[in-house]
Amino acid sequence: ALRDPAVFEAAARAFPPGAAWLELGAAPLSGVLAAGGLDNRWSALVDERGPVATGLVPVGDALTHTNPTLGQGISLALWAACRVARTAHQDPGSVRFAAAYHAWAVRTLKPWFDFQVVADAAIGERFATRAGRGDSARAVAALFECALEDPEVMRARARVRHLVEPPERAYADPRVRARVERWLAARPGYAPHAVGPDREEWERLVYDPDPATSPSTSARS
Repeated sequence: ALRDPAVFEAAARAFPPGAAWLELGAAPLSGVLAAGGLDNRWSALVDERGPVATGLVPVGDALTHTNPTLGQGISLALWAACRVARTAHQDPGSVRFAAAYHAWAVRTLKPWFDFQVVADAAIGERFATRAGRGDSARAVAALFECALEDPEVMRARARVRHLVEPPERAYADPRVRARVERWLAARPGYAPHAVGPDREEWERLVYDPDPATSPSTSARS
């Protein structure tokens, strides 16, 4: 059903960011195109006994593939490529080289892979339950909304989004935490993800659209 342009636009308008974008006069350049492979995958050529291959190191999606929602893929690929370029002269066919590269990747790249996994799980749970479970989930959700109003918090978020500083360090800054806490204190009724369609509304938009706005879609597909 979402391949129908009218249904897709109606669904996009159900989310405030999508509605705001469409109100600017955004026009499609093509039909609705599906995206696939939105999974998170870490692939290592090393097991508990050490490297399983030498003379070969994975880079880009061969090493780690992440859901593109955070836009980390190209950055992680270039990071790995630069590491290989800088060290390729150091006996690249040896077990030592393969082990050192793997250790570097786990230390440098895997935290960002783990961040994507955690972010996806949290977003999925909040949308499924329509609420944050407990104060910590509420604080995490508030951080992102607070960043839209507070430049100090946005700066921390930008450092994470651009892979400059890991979230556990950037968001633990006492100044950032204090600003988010003040933002929450001023909004005692704040509920994470209180915007956007619930399950019933989403199914109506996608599977039972208004014929006036989507004449070509009249049944589930």
